[in-house]
Amino acid sequence: MSSEGAAQAYVPFVDGLRAVSILAVVGYHAGVPGFDGGFVGVDVFLVISGYLIIGQIQAGLRSGRHSMAEFWGRRVLRILPPYLLVILVSLVLAHYCLVSAGEWRDFLNQVVWSAGMSGNHYFLQQQGYFETDADSKVLLHLWSLAVEEQFYLVTPLILVAIWTFGRRAKSRVVAAVWQLGLPCVLFVSSLVLCIALTAEDETPNYAFFLMPLRAWEFILGGAIPVALGVLRRSGRFVNDALQMLALLAIVVAVGSFSEKAPFPSYRAMLPALAATVLIVCGSAQPAGLVARLLATRPLVGIGLVSYSWYLWHWPLLAFQRALNYGERKLPDDLVAALVSLALAVGTYYLIERPIRRWRQAHGALTWRFSQLGLLACAAVAGVGLGLLRLPSGGDVALAMVVDEDQTTDDPCDFRRKHSFAACTKARSGRELGLVMGDSHASGIYRYLDARLDPSAFALARSTSRSCSPIQGVVPLRSRDPRWEERCVKRKNALSKSLKKGELAPDFAILTAWWKVYADGQDRQVVLPDRSKKVSQKRAFVAQLRNTLKTLNKAGAKRILIVGPAPELPHEAPGCVARALAWGDPVDERCGTPRSKLGPSRRALRWLEEAAQGLPYVRIVDPTSTLCDERQCRAYDTEVLYLDRHHLADAGIDRVRATNEDAFSWVVGQQVPPPRVR
Repeated sequence: MSSEGAAQAYVPFVDGLRAVSILAVVGYHAGVPGFDGGFVGVDVFLVISGYLIIGQIQAGLRSGRHSMAEFWGRRVLRILPPYLLVILVSLVLAHYCLVSAGEWRDFLNQVVWSAGMSGNHYFLQQQGYFETDADSKVLLHLWSLAVEEQFYLVTPLILVAIWTFGRRAKSRVVAAVWQLGLPCVLFVSSLVLCIALTAEDETPNYAFFLMPLRAWEFILGGAIPVALGVLRRSGRFVNDALQMLALLAIVVAVGSFSEKAPFPSYRAMLPALAATVLIVCGSAQPAGLVARLLATRPLVGIGLVSYSWYLWHWPLLAFQRALNYGERKLPDDLVAALVSLALAVGTYYLIERPIRRWRQAHGALTWRFSQLGLLACAAVAGVGLGLLRLPSGGDVALAMVVDEDQTTDDPCDFRRKHSFAACTKARSGRELGLVMGDSHASGIYRYLDARLDPSAFALARSTSRSCSPIQGVVPLRSRDPRWEERCVKRKNALSKSLKKGELAPDFAILTAWWKVYADGQDRQVVLPDRSKKVSQKRAFVAQLRNTLKTLNKAGAKRILIVGPAPELPHEAPGCVARALAWGDPVDERCGTPRSKLGPSRRALRWLEEAAQGLPYVRIVDPTSTLCDERQCRAYDTEVLYLDRHHLADAGIDRVRATNEDAFSWVVGQQVPPPRVR
């Protein structure tokens, strides 16, 4: 290991590396072109934290001056004052910028969890198919601070255990194996689990949010002193070359990575290893070209305020976008980023630097400072809990669609189990209807299930998020082959049951997010035999027609296709609430011009072509209900959408009322209106 002095000496270029990291993160969050992978700045920060914190603890252990109270007290004074200040200021701003009850409750939950330094666990739970945009989560960025605080909590305990056992070991070999082997095991375990548990679809991304799966980056930084001795003996040319390659690797990651690819996975190794190499080379050869560049005053200055800038920039961006109805406008975002930089400079000079000077003059810290930090966090969390208990009024949106992967005891629920024979037996002479499709079909199912007479109807469902109701067609999503496999397996089982007569529905209703199959971007429809080169339209039309014929032969004498609903530019509940609160025209702010419905109109024509000449099929077009000649609505005395394209019950009810003859035809009687308004 390196000497204590080398581990603790201040090296300005590390602050310059912090500057590179924060510029990458802010550029990414502000939507600056060329910063699509700027989120890797967080990985660089984690390596720097590991280098400084593990080095600090090791130096204290070697000198015999390590104190848990001192360590945690310093972390409290360094982290909490600006951290809690930003949360409290965000509370004030949220009162004016967040208008819907749902937004306010979500924000208060963020306050409570973030004040408890566990925001990463809250945001992990919030990942899901129907979750709101990340831009609306004011304290989302604090997940990384929670990861760091959790790392600070356990690291000294682990290092003290490693150090104590190593000192007491009777054999130097045993001590060396223990002191080097355990960190290596922790590093490899964390890295392997990080790669294995990186989500490839909308499922919770444990590798992104959980500290144990990010620990390898901290450990990588902590291992930097081990490599210092080797690099000190390398020549100047080798050192400069490594520094330039490492800096180039970070720049490449910032410019070429994208949130569309699974992360962190193995991709995080590039920025993490690059940061490690930069710190090792810079510490070994401070006069190196890149180290001198990073040690320039502008970069060091940005690095010194990087912590506060990180704290301030995201809430300002989130509030500014809320004022713009969720729209990202680069000039406004750049202004918010610059204002947050000014606030960071003020926070550094008025809070961070005075506290550091006081700490240096005060001497050893006691447990009192950690206790005061806990009390301060508890007080802020208490404010959030108190406000959560106050009545906040009702949301203008109705209930959200249930989790698509949840199953019930209903034998006619085919989302995971395939109990087709049991469903047929359970119908007991009642009319059997089958609802097929993706999450949009779940809304139709829920709507009908609440209104049809259960003594006269048995309603079956084969719905799954993003899984087309068309038999034999797979919408490709290369990020998650497991999802594709589940979708195909579910549809094959249903098709086989229909053809064998195990399931004989009297009527069927099909719906999906049809627009995405005709926009040429989100999904490509392919036949089971992928070697065949068939156009998107031809595959869609041919396979949908086959699906309709299969349903009819199985017994479905009436089939209703609910066409594509217009897609909105913003999440409807928050947008409508904001427009109503501020007196803005709701249709203009939250609706969408009919002229922008090209893919939806194209998808409707494909549906009509597939159903042509089939007398047992009818098509309902929600656009005729939700749009006039110029504009499509998001609100009509009630919010019509759950988000941007999923209809709420109010929206489905408007479509049903306008197309009463088609809905009554498919179920064989009139569909009752909602029981409760």
